[in-house]
Amino acid sequence: MASHRYMPGDLLIWLSFVTGLLVSLPASAAPFTTQRVMIPFVQKDGGVSQLDTMVLVPEGGRRFPLAVVSHGSPRYAYERDGMSPMRFDDMGQWLVSLGFAVAIPMRRGYGKSQGAWAEGFGSCAHPDYRDAGRASAQDIEAVITYMRRQVYVDANRVVLIGHSAGGWGSLAAASENPPGLVGAVLFAPGRGSLAPDEVCGADALAATAGLFGKTTHLPTLWIYSENDHYLSPRLARDLYNGFRATTDGPAEFIEEPNCSKDGHMLLFRCPDIWHTSVAAFLQRTVATTR
Repeated sequence: MASHRYMPGDLLIWLSFVTGLLVSLPASAAPFTTQRVMIPFVQKDGGVSQLDTMVLVPEGGRRFPLAVVSHGSPRYAYERDGMSPMRFDDMGQWLVSLGFAVAIPMRRGYGKSQGAWAEGFGSCAHPDYRDAGRASAQDIEAVITYMRRQVYVDANRVVLIGHSAGGWGSLAAASENPPGLVGAVLFAPGRGSLAPDEVCGADALAATAGLFGKTTHLPTLWIYSENDHYLSPRLARDLYNGFRATTDGPAEFIEEPNCSKDGHMLLFRCPDIWHTSVAAFLQRTVATTR
């Protein structure tokens, strides 16, 4: 287990307003520990696949709310093997500074995790985005179950944060209402990007968002960028509107300004434009569960 320090100066003002709902760590010192763990995923045939997961825990000897951070899926299959939870290290450290324990898993078929890739959506003519999302959600839910048993986790305050396909999987998981889950932050959630500005079965994707909405009862925050070339602003609105029409949980949509050359990577490339809104959502969502 390795110890680190993170000093998020840009959060000093915001953290001064947090009065014990999360952990008010001073911007000059936010120590935490990290470890890589293999989290078991039990398959239908009884076999077990191990999910490579980076875990970050604030120091302090108490129970912390948990954030499970889920990665996207590259357009090209050969890129999956090279993926690592370390890509989300900055996000993980930022969440630690807000007082969260953090789990960043690689799902089956990505990086060093075991098991065959299970997130295919079938043909472009008849894409099955529901089953694809549910496959991702199964891995996410296995991580939630494992992490809720840890002594440093508040089992009743779990939030999901997902990017792209990981956002779609987080949405699918939220629709299942797993124990302890209280909210989800979705960065450009969706599937089916074949090439820049080209999505397979966009109408089916929006319809599936509506299906997920029917059984989602918790708060969700949807964040897209104006220059997302995986999921256009129009499609982003269609997905959100389809979900919003059916859910009975609070849902919020934010369209952020252009980010770099492709706003789909907003989470990584332009954190300054979403830090405030996401921090406020997390504080508000976790606070209501105490």
